[in-house]
Amino acid sequence: MTFFELEQIMHSMGVTSLAEIARTLETTPQAVSNWKARNKIPYHIVAKIKVFDEQNKQGKNIVNLAAKSPFYKSDENISLSSILLAIVNHIKIIVMVSIIFIFLGFLYVQFIKVPLYTSKATVLIAKTGTTGSGLGQLASRFGVTLTETADQVDLSDPNLLPELLTSDIFNSRILNKEFYTEKYGKKLPLLAILTHGLGEPQLSNEELYKLAKNKLSNIISYEKRIENFFSTIRISSFSPYLSKELAHVVIEELSEINKFYKTQNVIEKTRFIEMRIATVQEDLEKSEEKLKTFQNQNLQISSPNLLLEQEKLITEVDIQKNIYITLKNQLEMAKIELIQKGAALAIVDPPILDIVPINKNLKLTLLLNALLGISLGTFIAFFLHYLKNTDSGKRRKLKTIYRLFTRNILSLLQDKFSLFVLNLLLLIGLPFLLSRKSVIPVFFGLYSTKAFIFVVVYNISIVILFILLVIAFTKKNPKSKRMNEKQIKKDQPSPLIQKNSNDSDKSSINSSNETSNSVENNYNDESRQKKSFGE
Repeated sequence: MTFFELEQIMHSMGVTSLAEIARTLETTPQAVSNWKARNKIPYHIVAKIKVFDEQNKQGKNIVNLAAKSPFYKSDENISLSSILLAIVNHIKIIVMVSIIFIFLGFLYVQFIKVPLYTSKATVLIAKTGTTGSGLGQLASRFGVTLTETADQVDLSDPNLLPELLTSDIFNSRILNKEFYTEKYGKKLPLLAILTHGLGEPQLSNEELYKLAKNKLSNIISYEKRIENFFSTIRISSFSPYLSKELAHVVIEELSEINKFYKTQNVIEKTRFIEMRIATVQEDLEKSEEKLKTFQNQNLQISSPNLLLEQEKLITEVDIQKNIYITLKNQLEMAKIELIQKGAALAIVDPPILDIVPINKNLKLTLLLNALLGISLGTFIAFFLHYLKNTDSGKRRKLKTIYRLFTRNILSLLQDKFSLFVLNLLLLIGLPFLLSRKSVIPVFFGLYSTKAFIFVVVYNISIVILFILLVIAFTKKNPKSKRMNEKQIKKDQPSPLIQKNSNDSDKSSINSSNETSNSVENNYNDESRQKKSFGE
């Protein structure tokens, strides 16, 4: 019995897959696969199949009979043993895929991935409140109205520190600072460290500044903590010493900027008070001079008018004195406030030197890669197990899908019209792509790293598609091939002539065979005669 005949009988019983055939015949899928490879069924299996076939003809369901067997396992209920069987049969694949992933992860972490070292510091920023309110009240007493922004907005608010870290003032001051790195072996401005290093810059100063500012924003991070009072400043770079030193500089610059904004209102208030003191002092001197002149001219005041005029002058002098005294007191308070706000930032935890990179956790990377490799290897194992134990019909469907997919892809790559349209579209878009300038160019003063990679891939695609288009046009046309075949058929003799020649050939062959047979018969007769004579 051939395996094809076995499949036909099993299909008539409702048994389709190789696994079901194995369960029905109480054998293993590997044995069924061997039968299929040899295209031969053992004798004891043939006898069992005949019994099952007779039972099937009697109306008995062979699938139900197989279900009663202790060896039967339903495909719908996947057992633990079947899962373990699939894993054990392909344990080599699972182990090899896992080893490959672990090895690649080790190479990436140890030799490819750029290490990042972090230095962080915790600072305390006192919330100041509305320092400009006193200035506004004082100014209103003298008929001066300050703007609402200067009176209400506190530029020293800790909520504004993230904005300060990205401001042009802060970045320009930081980028001009010099730092020592092991990479370059000497002190360089941070602008050079983040851009061109020891080489000559190929970009303009504005472009270098934009590039360095973008990189600096990824290096410095700010985190607000409890009630916006405690804040954490974190610096991450390729050098542990650079991270620590840069953290100190960042804190110093933030302190200076914060101190400036904290004291700015006080300084403005002090200047306003000093200006008003000078004005009031001048008015007071004028009032006192008027009173003195009036008293010298009127040594004896006899009329009520003169008495009222004297009281008016005295009152004006008293008012100017009170204003002057108030301004002097406000000036002293402003000077004290200016000193009190001198300490802008209080460092709770200073920056530390961390020599362990934060992005090179080898154990975690190897563990994750091992889990990923085991998962992928297990998937491959189950897929191969499925292909091996599925029925021939399903395998044929999978092969058909694969052939159709590859054939359609190849036909697309060989289609002249499709290749021409793709080439045309890519060529139309090429000038626009080449003329586009990145915001932060790195290559040729035009493209960033990502844009440069995209341009290279774009041009390679154009070249490949053009080569395929040339091959498609130079390839021999199938129609001309069919025409040549037709011409060859025309040159061949007609079927009638060919038939006659074949008949003649056959007759000659028959005649030769008859001749040889007659010779052989004669030889046999002679041998029989000799034998009888001998007897």
